[in-house]
Amino acid sequence: MGTADSTIPRTKGTGIAWLRETVAAKGPAADQAMAQALAPDDYRAYRTAMPISWVPEATATRIFKAGGDVAFAGSPSPLIEVGRGMAKANMTGVYSMLLKLATIPFIMSQASRLWRTYHDTGDASASDGPGRNELTFTVAAFPELPADMRQVLSGYLMGLGELTGARKVAVRLDESDPAAWKWRCTWD
Repeated sequence: MGTADSTIPRTKGTGIAWLRETVAAKGPAADQAMAQALAPDDYRAYRTAMPISWVPEATATRIFKAGGDVAFAGSPSPLIEVGRGMAKANMTGVYSMLLKLATIPFIMSQASRLWRTYHDTGDASASDGPGRNELTFTVAAFPELPADMRQVLSGYLMGLGELTGARKVAVRLDESDPAAWKWRCTWD
């Protein structure tokens, strides 16, 4: 699952552990679909990843893609739903009550500070946007962040915003500069 090569970007297994539970809740056929969709090494990582495990980013991305297709079949954006689900699962218990009192800028600022807890590559930041109820979440120094993982992050940011009780949370990804991926977040 992990690797001794420190040049391979890695992420914590937190999202994989959540996804495994989500897929398991769908029944044995869903797990069989995962086994068929993933290469043997990826399926092994899917079955064994713990929240504290470091998993290669590319492996996690393939797992999220397969899991999104299984757990959110029929959704127009399964990867967005994976991210939204992860955000909501990560922020349970006492956190969910605090989120109702927090603002989206505060939550996104905290998410940017926690980036390196969950990813060993890239630097995240959150900054106010040009308009009211608008901000930009940026991940710099990670040009190889997989496209599907960028979609998962879009959903994660959307889920965080929704947890604050904000309405009409929207996230638009700007992929024009691989040196600094940007997500423009807006809400009512």
